[in-house]
Parts: sequence; C-alpha cells; structure tokens
Amino acid sequence: MDTLANPPKLGKPDLMTRAIGASDECVSLAPADSATALRATTVLVATVMAYQTIVLALLALRLFDLSGPYQLLAPAASLGIAFMLAQLDVSVFIQASYFATGLHALRRFGGLDFEDHSHEALLKSVMGFVARGTIALAFSGLTAIAVGLLIYASDIDHFLDAENQAANRPAIIAGEQRADAGIEKAAASEAAQQTQVEALAKELATDRSAEVNPLLADPQIAAAQSDVDRLAGELSSTQAAADTAANMAADEAGGVQSSSTTGVAGRGPKTIAAEAKAATAASRAKEVAGELAAARARLGALTAQFSGDLDTIRQRAKAQAQSVAASLDDATAKLASFHATHDGLVTNRAATIKADVESAEGYNPPQRGLLAEMTALRALAEKPEVLVVCLLVDGAALTLELAFVLSRALGGLTPTVYCAIWVRQTIVRVAQIAEDADFEMNLRRDPDDDDGSDPDITNSADHPGPSGPVPNGGWNLPSPSNGEPPKRGRGRPRKYPPAN
Repeated sequence: MDTLANPPKLGKPDLMTRAIGASDECVSLAPADSATALRATTVLVATVMAYQTIVLALLALRLFDLSGPYQLLAPAASLGIAFMLAQLDVSVFIQASYFATGLHALRRFGGLDFEDHSHEALLKSVMGFVARGTIALAFSGLTAIAVGLLIYASDIDHFLDAENQAANRPAIIAGEQRADAGIEKAAASEAAQQTQVEALAKELATDRSAEVNPLLADPQIAAAQSDVDRLAGELSSTQAAADTAANMAADEAGGVQSSSTTGVAGRGPKTIAAEAKAATAASRAKEVAGELAAARARLGALTAQFSGDLDTIRQRAKAQAQSVAASLDDATAKLASFHATHDGLVTNRAATIKADVESAEGYNPPQRGLLAEMTALRALAEKPEVLVVCLLVDGAALTLELAFVLSRALGGLTPTVYCAIWVRQTIVRVAQIAEDADFEMNLRRDPDDDDGSDPDITNSADHPGPSGPVPNGGWNLPSPSNGEPPKRGRGRPRKYPPAN
C-alpha cells in the first residue's frame, strides 16, 4: 500500500508522553505507534516506581517503630525515593538510549555519517546500562532482604530471642528460680488461708445450728444428729437405686423397649442381672433403715438426758456465731488477697523474670537492628528452602528492575521513528545555531584585520548568511548607501583611523 497516499496516523502528545521526557514536537511528527511505545514505557516506569515504594515502605515499617500518624512517613518517604529513582531512569538511561537509537537509525537507514556521534552515544548508552544494572542489582538485593525479613519475621524473632537467651542464660535461670519461689510461697499462703476459711465456715455452721437447736451444742447430740442425717441420705439413695433396678427388671421381662432394655420379653440374662441388682439394693436399704432406726433411738436417748438451759445455750451460740462470722469475713478477704497475689505472680511470671534479668549485672540487651536481623536471615538462609525463596525474590526483583533494559534487548517498547525525529531535530538545530553563530562572529570581525575580501562577511547567492534576521542584540548595522564599508558601532577602536 502506498504510504504517501495513506500517510500514517500521527501521535498526540499527552501527560504520559511528557512524563517520559518526550518532546511534544517530535511526538506530533512521529507515528501513533511511537507515542504508544512511549506511553507503555511510562507505564513500565510507573510500575517499577510503585513496586519500589511498596518494598521501601514495608522495610521501613519493619525496621522503625512508627506509630500513629508517623506511620504515614514511611510510604511518603518511600514514594519520594522511588520517584527520584524513576527520574534517574528517565533522565540518564532512557533518554540516552533513545538518542543512541535515533543516531543508529539515521546512520543505518539514512546513510548519514554520524560515526563520531554514534560512538559517543554508544558510550553514553553503555554507561547508562552499567549504571542502571548496578542500581538494579543493589535494589533487587535490597528487595530480597526486605521480603526475606517480612516472610521470616517470626523465625528471625525466634532466632534473636534464642541468641539473647543463650547470652543471658545464668541470669534467666536465677530469675526463674526467684519467680518460682515467689509463686510457691504465695500458693502455700493461699492454701493455709483456705484451710482457715474452711475451718471458720464449719465452726460458723455449727454455731448457727446450735442457735436454732440448742441441743446440738452438746457434742454427743451433735454427733448423733450427724449420724442420723448421714444414714437418712444413704437410705434415700439406696432405696432409689433399688426401685430403679426393680423397674428395669420388670420392663426387661415384659419386653418394654427403652435405652436400658432390649425389648425382648422373657426372663433372659439381662432380666436376671437387673433382678439381682434390685435385690442387692433392697437388702442394703433394709440394713441402712435398721441403722437409721438405731441412730434415731440413740439421738432420742441423748436428748432426753440433756439437762442444760436451752435459752442460755442459744444466746451463747448466737454470740459465738457473730464472732466467728466476723473472723470468717476477715479470713475470706485475706484469702482473696492471697489468691490475687498468686494469680498475679503466675500471670506476670515472664514479665517478672524479664525485669529481673534486665536488672542483673552483665545483662546483654537484645539486638533488634537491621544488621542483627540480616545476620539472623543469613543464618536461616543456610536452610535450602529459605535460600531458594530469597533467590527467587531476588531474581523476580532484578527482572522487574531491568524491565526496560530487557524490553530494549528483546526489541520492544522502542519508538524508533520518534528517536530518529528527535535526533534529526537536535542535530539540524545545533548545525543551524553553529552556522548562525559563525556568520554573526564574521560580521563582528574588525575590518582592519583582513583585506576586505573574506567571503564570510559578504552575502552572495552561494553564501546567503544566517537563516533569519540578525537579532538586535548589539550590532544593528546600517545598510551601505554610498559604497562605503559599514561602520561599526561598538568594539575596540581602530589602529589607523581613516583620514578625513
């Protein structure tokens, strides 16, 4: 297809092309695909900058104890560093690479002789590659360290804690012994107080019972009443067990289905076992009933023999109950205090040991700086799996850092036409400026220093002079009107002034 009849669509400069340092004029003269390549390069640089910001921010939050609003300093500073690195990429490496590409394109496809310039551009490009590669290696290594510190943070903390414990082992043992001794002493005090509380509670219960029933103030009557209460409870539980076993035997024999029966009618093994259990329980209930009757008879006889004053006994039991109740309240409060002290010592055992160790003579404080964590990571990297993870992170970071270099090496993201236009515009303008400067310098040359025949100060068809009007910057020369040479308005005086 004829490209002259169908000219390519030209690019349009925008913020993304300007961000990469591209000239709006050259972008407007280049095809649209060159502008697309420039935008893709901008996206690539922005991606690398975002990645660097994240890595630096995470590393800063890991190494520095930032809290509250100060946590925003880490991403802000990281973004600033990443932005400076991006500007370094754009200004030093990318621009030099584009210029070298333009020189190579003009020399190869246009046949122009830029040998000297090409060598200079190649040298700058190589220096840019070396500088960018050095930065990429450094930052990829930093990334591997940062990510390693984040991934293995718990392992690093455990490693550093183990080293610190090993360094302070004697002090830790002494602190543990003192802490455990304090806990044991508090536990013994709590147990003794608990025993006292239980004794006072039992005494208070006895006194209150005597207040209600003065006969219980007699030890023999109280013991007999205790036997009656015990046997009455035992008889109740034994009779209930006998009734349960008898009901189960009846249900099993009648074929009643339940969780404890088979549902098969007849006098089988389970029925026989249930009947035997019911008989044993009934026999025991009968024995307990006899013991209970004897205990009640003994209690009745002791009650009949009692000759004390019941009102006096009741008043004495009431007063004693009040005194014991006050003592019980005090003992209960002390028990609560002892219990809180014991719980506090158990709960704060680690903190107590730590404070004791830190105050010990010859204490070695823990190392939590970057060098200490890197040392721990290096020790962990002796494990193959940890080393593989760090190397994979390093390789991925290096690939991302050298993304633009790889894209150039693989032939992508290279706006060749834009580069050629940029170099052409630069060289043509420099050449025009040099020609204009040469012409202006010849105009300012002293006429007495030449024979007047220098073609550089005459305008002819072969030498038309500068491309534009001479600026009014110090030599506004009048046009000759009578064939006389033009007069100079400024400069040093002539050696031989013309005769009048």
